[in-house]
Amino acid sequence: WNQFCSDLLQKCGNLRNWPLEASHCRLSMEERLHVTDEVYKDINLAMVFNQVQWKKVTGLEWKEAFDLFFPPLKAPIKIQSQNYPGMKYWDDWHNMKTRMQPEDIHVIRNKYWSLFKLLHWVPKPHTDRLW
Repeated sequence: WNQFCSDLLQKCGNLRNWPLEASHCRLSMEERLHVTDEVYKDINLAMVFNQVQWKKVTGLEWKEAFDLFFPPLKAPIKIQSQNYPGMKYWDDWHNMKTRMQPEDIHVIRNKYWSLFKLLHWVPKPHTDRLW
């Protein structure tokens, strides 16, 4: 779970058309390596970002985001390969799904869902990229 929280901010991009400029994220890469879910429970986004656009989502949109971040055991992967495979949590999740019993995956995924519901924000996942 903590790896997921860290990986999301590690993938935060740079300003559009300014790839050599600072990231949207105010946190240094070192700080991003140690991010916990507490960052996602704080709605003061100015502490994390230089610029941010946000949207309040419905319960269905929140669940859809979770399903993209943690696809169910037999669900087809709906994403393309940018960002996701480069995140350790993503590799860990897929490795767990191949080596653990389905009932154990179900228990772990339900626990992650209960933790995810406590967050106040996450980046909007897209099927072709994270940010």
